Amino acid sequence: MITIFRKHLLSVIAFFSLLIMHSCNNDDKKAKDPDEVQSADAISDETYVMKFKSTDIEAIFNYGTGNKVKQLIFTWKIYKKKYALEVYGADEKGKSLTNDYSLEIVQPPSPTKNPYKLKRNPQEITRGDIKNFLGLARGTPDTIPNGSFKDMYFRAGLDQDPKHPGKNLMFLFYADDLTKLGAAVAGAGVTKPSPPALPCDTSCDD
Repeated sequence: MITIFRKHLLSVIAFFSLLIMHSCNNDDKKAKDPDEVQSADAISDETYVMKFKSTDIEAIFNYGTGNKVKQLIFTWKIYKKKYALEVYGADEKGKSLTNDYSLEIVQPPSPTKNPYKLKRNPQEITRGDIKNFLGLARGTPDTIPNGSFKDMYFRAGLDQDPKHPGKNLMFLFYADDLTKLGAAVAGAGVTKPSPPALPCDTSCDD
């Protein structure tokens, strides 16, 4: 009887030992998986170069009826431990109207980093800015015609000079061609971090 009890006891001990070892092995695997690490220290300050497809821009500005979308609001998200962008269409007060759209990553991370830990505020582009980007007249509430939209490319920039738009914040260069990013030429521009940028209200098309 005692022998049988000892055999059962040893079997139970062996079972729980295997269970504990299996659990520890699983924990080790999880700890070694870099995509499971979500701590702030594991996130690089690098950002991807991204493309906002013309079809997505057109879909946003075609939302609802009555020319409701007055601006684009870009927000940062983390993708494989680096920063990427999402965007939605908003009204004149900055209230979200549309679904979120993810920008397409088109290049490896930019060498532009964030050594001063500048804030990653949402970024704003008004409908007037989009009209200017497309070579259309700004200053009127006219609808942007379908078929006139172009792909937009984005790269993060840094600004510590309060005389410039970023005011110690990260901002975004945008252009209709990768080679124009950061240049002061037609088909290129700079986003406004929001805040400090105020809602565009009655000046969304200016």
